[in-house]
Amino acid sequence: MIRAAPVSFCVSVVLGTALIGSIIFWHYFGLVSTQEANIHYLTQQRDDARSDLAKLQAYKELYGLPLKRQALIFAEQIHELSQDWKDTDPPDLKYHHIQKYLYEFENEGMWIADGLAKNGKRSDELWKQMHKSPDSYNDIRMIESEIQRLAISLPDKP
Repeated sequence: MIRAAPVSFCVSVVLGTALIGSIIFWHYFGLVSTQEANIHYLTQQRDDARSDLAKLQAYKELYGLPLKRQALIFAEQIHELSQDWKDTDPPDLKYHHIQKYLYEFENEGMWIADGLAKNGKRSDELWKQMHKSPDSYNDIRMIESEIQRLAISLPDKP
């Protein structure tokens, strides 16, 4: 039979081999693509975990400090944020600056003010400003100065 149709047999073998080779190639190509996607996903997860760990370590370093030091650092951060603000800024720029303050400092400010109050350093003006959204640069500067004033009056702790 092979002698009767050597060309058709050879063509059948070549086509069969090509078909089986193609199936094997696409199978392993799919496996490799899936593995590459898994590696990329796991790499991203690892990088995210490292970033979260760095944030947690920075958080631990800050909040492991005594309240006095935390409050003074917080007041300094507000000062650095607001040092270039001018009362003559246009209203839209003032709004942007106040929103930035709220985004970056509002929650931490409440935490600091609560800690100061729990340590006997309460200011009605500070609480009034903390429980309403500041609507001017002066409100934010008052928060900074009150927190600094109250923090300085705390006793030093090792």
